[in-house]
Amino acid sequence: MLKFHWKIWQFSPPAIVLFIILAVKFLRTQCNASEITYSEPTSDFIMLSDSASYADGTILLHLRGGENMTETFNDKIISIRLVFPNGTITALDVNTTLIPNYNDTFTTTYALSENNIFITYITDTETRIGNKSAIISDWSGNIVYGPIILTESNVYKEGLVLNTNPTKGFLWAQGFEKNVKWFQFTSPDEKGHINQINNDSISLGANMNLNVFHLFPTVDENYGVALTARNTRKVTYSEDNSTIPLQPEWYTFVSLVYPEVEHTSQPLLIYQTSTNLKSLEICDCGSHYDSSGYTCILLGQENKGNTTLSAFMKVSFYSSGSINTIEQFNIEGDGNKTINQSWIYKIRPMYYGGYVTINLNLTNKSILGLIYNRNGTFRQYWSLPDNMPLDEFVSQGVLPNNTLWLAYHHLISSETWTLISTPLPRLMVDDLGFENPNIVNVEPSGKKIDIMATDRINITYQYPLALSTANISIYQYRDGANDLLRQTFSSRSDLCTLINNTFTISCQVFPTTFNRWNTSYYVLVDNNFVKTSGVNEPLYGIKRHRWNITTKAETSDNTYADSTMALVRLTPEGTRQFNALPSPGKTEFVKQLQYQLAETIPIESSRLKATNRHQADGKSNNQRLLQFQVRSTKDLDELNVKDIIFAANGLIMNKKMTALANYNLTNLLDEQFGFQQIPNLWYEIRYKLAIASGFLFLLFISYLIARRKNKEANNIVIFRFALAIVDLVFDTLFIIENSRDVPWLYTPRKWNKVASAFTILASSNVEVLKILSSQLFGFDMFSAPFTAKTEVWIFWGSTVNILIEDVPQLLIQILYLRSTVSYSIIPLSTLIVTSVVLLNNIISKTFDFVIKNQKMMVMANGILIDGEDEDEDEDEDDSNEF
Repeated sequence: MLKFHWKIWQFSPPAIVLFIILAVKFLRTQCNASEITYSEPTSDFIMLSDSASYADGTILLHLRGGENMTETFNDKIISIRLVFPNGTITALDVNTTLIPNYNDTFTTTYALSENNIFITYITDTETRIGNKSAIISDWSGNIVYGPIILTESNVYKEGLVLNTNPTKGFLWAQGFEKNVKWFQFTSPDEKGHINQINNDSISLGANMNLNVFHLFPTVDENYGVALTARNTRKVTYSEDNSTIPLQPEWYTFVSLVYPEVEHTSQPLLIYQTSTNLKSLEICDCGSHYDSSGYTCILLGQENKGNTTLSAFMKVSFYSSGSINTIEQFNIEGDGNKTINQSWIYKIRPMYYGGYVTINLNLTNKSILGLIYNRNGTFRQYWSLPDNMPLDEFVSQGVLPNNTLWLAYHHLISSETWTLISTPLPRLMVDDLGFENPNIVNVEPSGKKIDIMATDRINITYQYPLALSTANISIYQYRDGANDLLRQTFSSRSDLCTLINNTFTISCQVFPTTFNRWNTSYYVLVDNNFVKTSGVNEPLYGIKRHRWNITTKAETSDNTYADSTMALVRLTPEGTRQFNALPSPGKTEFVKQLQYQLAETIPIESSRLKATNRHQADGKSNNQRLLQFQVRSTKDLDELNVKDIIFAANGLIMNKKMTALANYNLTNLLDEQFGFQQIPNLWYEIRYKLAIASGFLFLLFISYLIARRKNKEANNIVIFRFALAIVDLVFDTLFIIENSRDVPWLYTPRKWNKVASAFTILASSNVEVLKILSSQLFGFDMFSAPFTAKTEVWIFWGSTVNILIEDVPQLLIQILYLRSTVSYSIIPLSTLIVTSVVLLNNIISKTFDFVIKNQKMMVMANGILIDGEDEDEDEDEDDSNEF
């Protein structure tokens, strides 16, 4: 057999990175295998202590020195080797002198997330050896977290399992004589730090002692603990085993752990036997991709003279505790090769269906592998060459890509270890590339989709379905690490329904979800999105970047749309936070909101500009309205203004199911208000202007008729009267509809009704009284004479009215205009009418003042002339007399 050896003559702690790229794949009879043989820089005997693997296929090997430890392998370091998928090896050492009271007894390493290694060990104090502690090391050998004390016990039975959802952390447990204690931790953060979330224990009966336990993740992102226990009451067997006692001696339990609700189910009995076994081990336990429920593979060993017989038992069960099947799993091959049951070392489930057994023959130092279908039918052999220089300890595992790996240290060359990997066959039916054989069809799939015609997605399973609690999510692909969430919801939302005799789940897609042409998206289906009908077992979903969807290139004209203004409204909580900020804080709040909203649409942040104008919405408990400018673009590949408004409105209206809920500020937007474009006033008032023009025309006709009847009458009073009525109407409408839009302009609180009434009364025009003496249309009712004193009072009253009503009213309208973000037809009309009334009153008063002065001068001149005439007459009389 051809081998490659890499010798290392220098070793520089804490780590050395060796770039070793696999250049050869070895063709074998049954499979293709890849092999690395690695020689450590020591003449001492080394051995593999434990191993683990990461989700990306990186393999972690923990090495220990022999009895005569050298400078390279000793109790002052924890030696770890990382073998990456491309064949690169990183050698790293964790310096244990930095760990207080470290004892290398029972040191165990576990693979967490990328760049993090969880290491447990025993602490050794002057008084006792006992605390089980842990640290986290990075891939450079640096201790980034810990130490922390896990339990005050040096019991070596322990285990760790990652959650099905990596973001939800992991479970570590330790087994004792009568119970198993578990601890849930968060996933390491960017610094490698973790936090304990909660802990609990699983207790056995009084007459049972724990043998082994096995941790496994459940489909619904919780955990399971399988354990075997032995009856402590003495069970008597006959010498020839002809009499079998009825009382079971061995038990297998499963307990389900729900850390988020701090609940652990009572141990569920799934198997028991009264067979006289030496031990009952758990080879594997967990859920499988090609079925519903859970399966445990048990290994029972029985002594027969000098021979140890082994038998596998496969127990399938549901999370309720009910048993599906119990059947013996016979390891026999096809009869062409001799298989000694005592050789059986491990049995592993394969990710794509079936099992692989690892049979270790210590007589000729060889490994024989057998591959079985899930139902226990022999499929084929997987083997390595005979006479391999291996020891009894063999590290092994199956990677998510269905690759089996084996690592072992050599007996002949004591400083050497070898890693072999080989792909395993995929025994399950076509999984459509989703790594989930339970799914038989999805829509849309394959062809590029038209974003204007895609409003539903469908998933068909091979089982009748029931709705569950987990989510389905649609992402816009960007770089794989910062993909943009477009929509997320559970199957129990109003968007999903079961069709096709409940084999298919059909869900509505928002029009804003696939909102960009020629863009890549993918659908993520969480585990437990649906369950099997009847037994209610959660089913696996679809991982990221498996169900990929691409939209077509644009088929319609992307028309240009001019820039415009739009409004959003904060929730009551958002309003409270916003109002509590100082002015600079409000500016920063709106700026960050602008960035978050642009990010989720998605558009460049420059296309959405905060104007920093805001007002209270008097129609909705004074919730804050914020104004934004939506800027146009001439790039027809980008969303136009109309599309931006449509997308933003849809996202906000469905905030809880979009990425807006994930941001601290966009989550404060009111989904009932959405993203509303400020109407173009011209389009709003153009028809009303036609009505106003008709009204003016009628007034002009009335004026002509009145003038024709009586030219001497004060016919212009028609316009003044109409203007006063219109002013009163719009003042009233403004108070009712808009007075609360600017709270600091709306001062009345307790007496608001009384104040509003006086405000309306104050808006009445004293000049209207002149209609009573205008002689309009020659009617007697308009011919009431006013005394000179009354006319003086009317004149000065209307003059004062300009100062106390018209001018303040105009100022209020101007301040309102400058303080609001949405200007509607009522404030605009009120502003126009107020301005006209003020201008009319000023001109009218000026004209009246000038005319009155002229009359007074004429009257004065007339009196003077009359006096002169009388003097002349008297002079004439005197002269005549003379």
